Amino acid sequence: MKRFFATFFLVVFCTTSFAAEPDREAEFFTRAVPSVEGFAKRLLKSGEPEPSQPEPSRPEPWPNLGVRSLMDNVYILAFADRWKNGAEPKVPLHLTTPMLKLTEEMQDKNPESRTFGNLRWYWRTPEVTDQNAVEFVAAHALPVWFEAKDRLPKESREILERILRRCVDGCMKHRVSSDYTNIAIFNIVNLLLLGEAFDRPDAVKLGEERLRGLLVVLWDHGVYEYVSPTYYAPDLDTLQLGYKYVKDENTKAIFRNLLDFFWTDMAMNWFKPSLRMSGAQSRTYHYLLGTSDTTRLFAAVGLAPWDPRSNSATNLNTFGAPYRPSPEILALTDKYPRRIEQRWGAEQAQWRTTYILDDIALGTAGASYGRVKQNMILTVDLADYDAVPNEQVKLLPRNYFIADGRNDPYGVSKYPTSSAGHEKALHMDAAWIGAQRDGDALGVALYPAWTLNGEIMTNVQSHFVFRKPDAVYIDDKKIVLDRNIPVSIGDGTVVLRYGSRSIGIKIPWTRDKDGNAPKPYLIDDGNKYGVCRLTVNHWPSETPISGKDLKDAPGIAIWVRIGSHLDEDKKFDDWSRQFIAAKVDKLDVQGDSISLQISGTAGPVNLAGKALSNQTISPTVEPNGPKGILVLDGKDWGRPILERIPFVRDFSKRMADLKPIDLDSKGVTWEAESGFTLDDALVVDDDTASGGKAIRANGEFYWSLNVKESGTYYLWARVKCSDPEHDSVRIEWSEQSGDKRRSSGDWHLVRGDWQWTPLKLNNEKPVVPLELGAGPWRLIVRPREMDAQIDKFFLTTDPQEKPQP
Repeated sequence: MKRFFATFFLVVFCTTSFAAEPDREAEFFTRAVPSVEGFAKRLLKSGEPEPSQPEPSRPEPWPNLGVRSLMDNVYILAFADRWKNGAEPKVPLHLTTPMLKLTEEMQDKNPESRTFGNLRWYWRTPEVTDQNAVEFVAAHALPVWFEAKDRLPKESREILERILRRCVDGCMKHRVSSDYTNIAIFNIVNLLLLGEAFDRPDAVKLGEERLRGLLVVLWDHGVYEYVSPTYYAPDLDTLQLGYKYVKDENTKAIFRNLLDFFWTDMAMNWFKPSLRMSGAQSRTYHYLLGTSDTTRLFAAVGLAPWDPRSNSATNLNTFGAPYRPSPEILALTDKYPRRIEQRWGAEQAQWRTTYILDDIALGTAGASYGRVKQNMILTVDLADYDAVPNEQVKLLPRNYFIADGRNDPYGVSKYPTSSAGHEKALHMDAAWIGAQRDGDALGVALYPAWTLNGEIMTNVQSHFVFRKPDAVYIDDKKIVLDRNIPVSIGDGTVVLRYGSRSIGIKIPWTRDKDGNAPKPYLIDDGNKYGVCRLTVNHWPSETPISGKDLKDAPGIAIWVRIGSHLDEDKKFDDWSRQFIAAKVDKLDVQGDSISLQISGTAGPVNLAGKALSNQTISPTVEPNGPKGILVLDGKDWGRPILERIPFVRDFSKRMADLKPIDLDSKGVTWEAESGFTLDDALVVDDDTASGGKAIRANGEFYWSLNVKESGTYYLWARVKCSDPEHDSVRIEWSEQSGDKRRSSGDWHLVRGDWQWTPLKLNNEKPVVPLELGAGPWRLIVRPREMDAQIDKFFLTTDPQEKPQP
């Protein structure tokens, strides 16, 4: 009945309760303008003089004032005047002046500074600590400049122009990796629009170069910040900004195709019955719900309820947006069942799988997302939410695995992070391997020494957090979870029943710091979020947490299976008995190496890997990663969308036509300039180089290898680097058969004039071997630090052989 009510409510709400967009805009400004007035008055009051002072002092804002808040509020006031259209009450546009003055004070105005044009995030910081600030400020200042500057007071308009002219240089100096997707998009759009607006062709040219680099990365290995409820909204908002205002029609067409690409990704992953994007996610600020501003984008196209309480300036990015996804894209949200596989990085394990039924969804990531500590790596979403009396919906919690080092399994305890001191709730690092086939998922989390060095470490625990179910079973025995009384599950199977859905959990293996096998337990800790958890303690309480002298990494293996449409007791009982009886086919643990296999309902699932000392894990899994970047039921949708763009289509063809370098066991030497690059200017003349040419590794270079014999190979490069700030590159090698197995790392080169150096990753001493199977491979060099030069390469199977001088 509950599920019926929820589905009925969603249909009725989505078809009858969404306000027309003009009404949404009006009700937004009705709330937002008074809120901005209150913000500005508090800001001005903070600088009021004491009665004894003869003259007013300059406003001295509260320390945590953020530059983004200042520009967001200017953005709201500038467009509120258009909404009012001169009617009373008058919009207080005069308040834009003090806010813009403070914004300018927070900008680096020294042309000799390396951060010239950028801005401090917070008033409390004495200098620029996070260079992303310029991107967020420019993205909300540009619409004001294009559409509303003539409505501003003269002084505000003059200040805004000065800020934006400096932002041109701030964005040009801000070098952003193309894998840092949301900031890369900000930077590209800002450069193009600022360059056009203020006659800076150098900024436009740089924006176009960086756009090409982003397109290559997306085509090659997808969106790094995959399915992020936090970052997909800025991605879409900024692409809308570029699509709306850029003058060049070819660039406008690129932005439209990128909007199609991102919306296809979002639609595939949108789980309509739970009003959120499902499955594993790269970065979320809300562990329990997995939601953020992205819901606003779905509300704008009728797939989610509009929030009539939000004062966020990002709403203005939605009102009047020139792009809307096609009905064909939105129809992807109605396909059940569907299997989404997508790649989110260049390395072997950087992919995710989500299996979506109409009442439950299971998702797993192949690897942990960097060291961001905000990722959800194994999740179950249920098709439920609650209706509340004011016609809003209350989302119910997700179910998820989390590595916890801060007694914060629910992600609610924030603390200052990064150089800018942003307040965030971060979980701990984990060396993670995941594998999934439809409704069965396997995961292994290991905690080697490098995961134990967090800023705040109070415990080492693994949790599977789950919404309170209708019934809990250990094996076939129904149990009751009394508040704050743990219940050991021993070696048993946990089954959670949610109406006609079920979640089954097995824990095949655990290890603590002393090499023992701690028993998992269930607990209802009385939290206010409506969740319980399955927990494993990997570290004795009151024992200092340190990786020093740790012999074997603590860890956990978890197997999760979902059940759907078990609408009769017999169906549920049969499903439970089948899962309880299911055994692990293989479990082999040797030190920090693990191999695990199970028989899933749709076929075998297995994984194997080893936690390494350099913050990576080397896995093999079945099923393997996707043959594409955004795959729905076996068909790649991602690359065909991107290949509508002529540059990407040409790049794809040139990559396919790249002449391979034949490689056998005797080894081979080849000239670096024989590879493919997006920027031919990076091939430079040099009389001291072999053949008179070399490459400057300030952009991506690709070489195709035809490996005749499988084996272990050793790579050398003849390089020239000037100093420690210009002596490293990113190196990657990948199989081109479609499996996309990859390895990569930072190659720190030797400094000085031309000399040969072997491949060493992440500044570690051992020479790194390349395990290459017979067939086509791709070698890739990407920039890390600028201006390192490479003359030629040498690849051999003999670890003792050195290239000729």
